[in-house]
Amino acid sequence: MKKFLPCFLCLVFLLFGSAFAEIHIDEEAPESWKDKDILVLTAFQMYGNDGALLEVGGKSILIDGGVKGQRFSLEKALAGMGYEGHVDIIYNTHPHDDHIGAVNYMLRFGFTADEFISTFPEDYNDPEQIAAVKLLKQNGIPYHQVQNEETLEIGGASFKFFCFPDGRDPNALSSTVLITFGSSRLLMTADASSGTVRYFHKKYTNGELRAEVMKYPHHGITTVDNEFVEDVAPEFAYITNYTSATPAVDLQLRQRNIKFKHTSYGRIVLKTDGTDWYITQYRGVY
Repeated sequence: MKKFLPCFLCLVFLLFGSAFAEIHIDEEAPESWKDKDILVLTAFQMYGNDGALLEVGGKSILIDGGVKGQRFSLEKALAGMGYEGHVDIIYNTHPHDDHIGAVNYMLRFGFTADEFISTFPEDYNDPEQIAAVKLLKQNGIPYHQVQNEETLEIGGASFKFFCFPDGRDPNALSSTVLITFGSSRLLMTADASSGTVRYFHKKYTNGELRAEVMKYPHHGITTVDNEFVEDVAPEFAYITNYTSATPAVDLQLRQRNIKFKHTSYGRIVLKTDGTDWYITQYRGVY
């Protein structure tokens, strides 16, 4: 429930509404949201690899997909959500097995999409990329390379892509995407390296990457610079790993009073109506 704001704060709210967005953790979205346009991100239960489905405006975007061994559980989860064998868009942040392995296997066995998007060039020389491009061609799925700082409008949400052009490996080159829906902002950081976030910190100095919700970079294996976390200033972060693998990151977030969850406990469902967030974890459910 919204708290009463003094009149002068109400004026500030009108001008900068997102600053007063509320994040409700371990609460279900209200019944009234069934009649609203909302954005839903489901971060699937994974352990040191990434896969999520974003739904907005009737569009479905599969963001990465985890290792090859996740194929059957990912297909089952998608089918249970109404996406048996097909999504509108597959977005791959970078061609590493822990982000595209399951997707490649799914494509091999008949999974389809209307479009595949990536910030990597189609001819990027990596075994997983080569396999993906071959399978996309076999299935007639067009490949769309998005450019650094390019914005796509999908289902009423804005997707702005960022990458470190001088990165030396797929992790450092992996794309971060800022998703804006109404005044709500979600930052998906893929496997951004220390060099990548330092580049972002120096380049984007006017709050361009600020977001209420953030996927912590690179499965929380190592901490990223505090300056980058402060640039984003999230109120909630999720980590695609076991708690036992991320003690330093957990401490960093606690010290900054940032709430967080790990996907190892179960899928995390994040919903926003463009102002507020409701975040719930379903333990033990893929």
